[in-house]
Amino acid sequence: MKRICKYAIAIILCFASLFMGAFLGMIEISASSYLASGFYRSDFTKGIGYSGPTAFYSNLGYSRSTYSNSTSSNWKSVTENSEVEFIHTHGANGYFTLSSSTDISGNMIQSMSFSDTPKLVYISACYAGNNSTTYGNVGQALVNKGVDSVVAFTSTISATSSTNGIHKFNLKVAIKLCYNHNNLSTALSNSLAEIYAEDGEYWGANNKVVYGSNYISF
Repeated sequence: MKRICKYAIAIILCFASLFMGAFLGMIEISASSYLASGFYRSDFTKGIGYSGPTAFYSNLGYSRSTYSNSTSSNWKSVTENSEVEFIHTHGANGYFTLSSSTDISGNMIQSMSFSDTPKLVYISACYAGNNSTTYGNVGQALVNKGVDSVVAFTSTISATSSTNGIHKFNLKVAIKLCYNHNNLSTALSNSLAEIYAEDGEYWGANNKVVYGSNYISF
C-alpha cells in the first residue's frame, strides 16, 4: 500500500512539473512579445510612422502602436517599451518634431533617463541626422542612451504621394528587415539601389546616416 502511495505521489509530482513547465513556458512567450511603435504629424501622410509598425506586425507578429501629434512624455514612455520605432515628421539640424508645438532635440534626449530603449529608431525627417551647436545630435544622443541603431537623414527628403519617394524607400527598408531578415546595412543599400532603378531618383534617401551599429537584424 505504501509503495502504491509512493508511485501515486511520484506521478502527481511528474504531472505537476509538466504543468508548471508549460505554464512557465507560456509566461516566457508572453514576455517576449515585442512592440513596434510609430509617430507622425497629422499635417503629414502617416508614412513609415504607420507602415513600419504594420510591417513588423504582419511579418513578425509584433504588437504595434501609432501616434499622431504626440507629447514628449508619451514619446519617452512608448520609446522605453519599444523594440523598434519609426518616426515620420518635420526635422532640422539636431531635432525632429512630434507636433507643431513639440520638438525632440538631441540635448533633450541626453537629459532624459530611459528605463529601456529600442533596438532601432528610424527617423524619417529632413536634416534630423545632422549635428547642431544649439540642439545637439538626435542620433548620437539616442545611441548614448542605449539604442543600438538610429537611421536618420542629413538633407531634404521628399515624395509626391504617400506611396512613393521617401515613403517607398522607407517601407522597402522595413520589409527587408522584418520579412527578408536583412541586417540594417544590407536593407538600406538594397533599398537604395531598388528605388533608383525604379524611379531614377533617390528622393533624399542617399543622404541617410546610421548612428550606432550598421548590422542589427530582427
